[in-house]
Amino acid sequence: MFLLLIVSFTLSLCACRTSGGAANFEWEQGTVHGYHYEGLKAKSPSGQAVWKETSRMEPWQRIESQHTFIQYKTLKDIEKFDNSIDYTPHKWGVKNFFSFISAKDPVDSIKQKVDVLFDKVEQILGMYGRRDKIIINLYPKKSFYEVRNRINGKNCRFRAWYIFEQNTIYINVGDVHEGILAHEIAHAIIDNYLSVRPPKNTSEILARYVDENLYY
Repeated sequence: MFLLLIVSFTLSLCACRTSGGAANFEWEQGTVHGYHYEGLKAKSPSGQAVWKETSRMEPWQRIESQHTFIQYKTLKDIEKFDNSIDYTPHKWGVKNFFSFISAKDPVDSIKQKVDVLFDKVEQILGMYGRRDKIIINLYPKKSFYEVRNRINGKNCRFRAWYIFEQNTIYINVGDVHEGILAHEIAHAIIDNYLSVRPPKNTSEILARYVDENLYY
């Protein structure tokens, strides 16, 4: 009974609530430096198994915004991602606001949305400063599940996750909203802000704080 209680408590630490009350499950498995679908393994400096993408896979296309590199395979993935992120600035000037709402190209639109969301997360956390741009990997639903299973195991229920060693957020374009994205951006900012990364529980509390204050 005591062992079951410990296991239940440990699993509860992985569950993260995003805006809208949806459950989000965070990275809990340790260091992973890459992935592929074929199951070939390499070793990280820490001696843990990692996954690497092979040259046989369709190459990434990349969009660079002010704060991120958004990587995707097809334009359809970008369109779905753009349609799923419903976040607009609250305190922009007239020129910037009308530039935002007039962006019909999904590439331009998502660049603006992601950067505005990033700025808002920084503001909520009070964590500003120069840092490497965060990589956001976008996957269609099926590919996302394949990557998730390869990296985290078949019983994994993660909806999105961030890997510190890669400085990369993994997103399912078929199951994402601005709350999930903001939550993962928060983890990236928190982990890179301090010279020593905070404990997971502390990081999770701060990321949840972002969820709850995204629209204030």
